[in-house]
Amino acid sequence: MELWGFQNYKSYLLSAFNAPESPRGARTRLAHHLGVQTAYVSQVLNGHPNFSLEQGLKAAEFLRLSSVEKDYFILLIEKERAGTQELQLYFDQKCEKMIQEQSRIKNRLTPDSTLDDKTREHYYSQWQYSALHVLASIPSAQTPEVMTKMLRLPFEKIQEALDFLQEVGLLSKEGTRYKIGPMRLHLPDDSPSVIKHHMNWRLEAMKSLERNESQSHLHYSSVMTLSQKDAQKIKGMLLEMISKAEAVMLPSPEEKLVALCLDWFDYKE
Repeated sequence: MELWGFQNYKSYLLSAFNAPESPRGARTRLAHHLGVQTAYVSQVLNGHPNFSLEQGLKAAEFLRLSSVEKDYFILLIEKERAGTQELQLYFDQKCEKMIQEQSRIKNRLTPDSTLDDKTREHYYSQWQYSALHVLASIPSAQTPEVMTKMLRLPFEKIQEALDFLQEVGLLSKEGTRYKIGPMRLHLPDDSPSVIKHHMNWRLEAMKSLERNESQSHLHYSSVMTLSQKDAQKIKGMLLEMISKAEAVMLPSPEEKLVALCLDWFDYKE
């Protein structure tokens, strides 16, 4: 459920709870999360009482809102709690400003857009950014809860990374799901981020070895001596394998997240 289309937090909550994808008992679970009775939540949604700002923050966390959505949600509560028309207008203007800012960001993120150098450097600084970016292409893995389980990271770390990816346009959010966004990635061969990207995923390969999952995973390391001609021949075979793998990968439906790390290097005198 898109929050930015609402100017009243109660209307948003009612729509979210009544959405087809909303799980049964959402109001009861929200009440439990807030530490209140379910009847109180119903009174707030259908009557005059308002959530406190503390309850609003907990509700935003319950709804898995991004950091900027959380700010807007709290602002909507402040507007409803305002004691004067003047104060209500003040918060209304702040809400409108946030909506316009989000609209500008969306308009700026076109399919031809690419990340700036600073954002690209941050993206490649940690492996989970690229993992989550690709993982969002799998329909069954588009919620933070599933991503947390698959990547074996704390939920807070996953949500922080998703907020960043959404903010820069690499992911878009539809309800509780994250999908591939409009921004494109292009990493030049001479970029310092290339080294960091390789290191990140080699470290993940080492962690895979430590988890002793060799039955389902493939790890191979070999040190050899051979002629210059045969070394070039094997390198060509590996490049051909990569090309064939990409030909299989491109039309393949997104069902499983895997990592391919390949190294072929020599020691010179």
